[in-house]
This record gives sequence, structure tokens and C-alpha cells, in this order.
Amino acid sequence: MSSVVATTGFIANADFGWFSHFLHRPEPTDEVNFWQPSPHVFKTIATGAPFFFRLGAPHRAIAGYGFFARWEPVPVWLAWESFGDLNGTDTFAEMTARIEAIRRRTGSALLARPQDYDIGCIMISQPVFFSPDEWIADHADWHPRTQSGKTVDILHGDGQRILTECLERTTRMRTEAEPLIDDARRYGAPRAVQLRLGQGTFRIALTNAESPRAWGWTGSVPDAARLVSGIPTRVGMDRAPSRRVARHGRNPHARGDGPSQ
Repeated sequence: MSSVVATTGFIANADFGWFSHFLHRPEPTDEVNFWQPSPHVFKTIATGAPFFFRLGAPHRAIAGYGFFARWEPVPVWLAWESFGDLNGTDTFAEMTARIEAIRRRTGSALLARPQDYDIGCIMISQPVFFSPDEWIADHADWHPRTQSGKTVDILHGDGQRILTECLERTTRMRTEAEPLIDDARRYGAPRAVQLRLGQGTFRIALTNAESPRAWGWTGSVPDAARLVSGIPTRVGMDRAPSRRVARHGRNPHARGDGPSQ
């Protein structure tokens, strides 16, 4: 675990349908994708800082939390291939229908081809979802017109209260959370969590590292990429169909063909 103490967290307005999917999911998960219908850079909090799931009216409560792992803009199809139902829906069609309904309602542009656009992926590690009887009282200073969410101080005041209550509830569910409670008592907040990246987060991190928004091909591939038979790119999968591609370790960028060998 890192020795750096987190000082801020983020309270995000969560869709009730998205939340309910995880609350009733048979198996717990080590990651979720808290997607944005249109990508907006999210660098509000540090990696490993707490990220709270807030439900709006009529609930007005904190219903769960996790730890911020990464933000990336990715094609919606890649978000589904990477996270599947950890996007908060049972099917890809349901996910895109929900996204497109929000984009129409908010006036965001829709591309001519449905299911062909980028979304923002706020990847959350070690999420916990509370049953209704465990929900936590809303932040005292929450403004009803807050749309996506807001940063909160977790060392003092209501931000600290919310985090402490989240951790206390978690220890009743997961004993591995006890060190975080000890940190909160000692420092006023837990030390920033050293995250274990889930498969979906790792795949998107690898994809964007190996497939930047540019023409051309990469000249080398990190060792981690050699563990997979295909490299996901922004326009599809490079399956390495021949030994020639695998031997030279060259992968396509967002557009364009590779050089002849």
C-alpha cells in the first residue's frame, strides 16, 4: 500500500439502473466502468483516491464507492468488449441505448452510425455497493443542480464522515478493508490505495498505450502485450495472423496499414 495520504475524493451522480445492476449481480467484482456518455477528461482526483456513487432524488444518498484507477476515451464497442456487464448493463444493446438516450436528452452529437462513437471510461477498482438499509446520508453541502459530481475534502467535515462510514460498512462485508479503517483513524483518511488493475482496465490501458490516435505503426511491443494473441486497436482487433507480424512486434495505430515486411 502507498504511504501517500489521499486528501480528496469525488462524489459522482450515479444512474439508479447502473447501480442496481451491480447491487443485484450474483458475484462481486474487482472493477467497474463508470462510463460518461461523451468523453470529458477526468483528472479531478489522484489514482487510488475514493470515488463515491451517489443516487439522486428520491434517494439522495451515497450508495457505494470504489477507488479511481484510470480515465480513458475509448470507442463504445471496446468499452463493452473490455468490461462486458461491468458497464452496468446486461447487454451491449442495452448499454448503447442508454448512452444514446442520454446524448439525445443532453444535446450531445450522435454520429451517423449508431454504436460508433467514443465514450469516457472512468475505471473504478475494488467497488462496493450497499443495500438500501446501508446507504449513507448525502453530503451536507450537495447542491441540487450539481450534474456529474464534485470533489470533496475527505480529511475534514462531511467528506470525512462519508468515507469513514463507507469503510466501516465495508469491514462488515470484507475483512481486508480493516487496514483502511486503521489509516482513517490515524491520518484522518486512508492512504491512497495501490490498485490491482482488473482485466478490463488493463486491456484499455494496453490498447491506448499501443494504439495512439495517429497514423502509423508502433515499432515495439511491451512484454505484457506479448501475452495476448491479439492487440485491440481503436478500429478493431489486430489478431497477429502470421508469424511475421508477431516476430516484428508491430501493431496498428488508430488508422492506416502497416508497412510491408
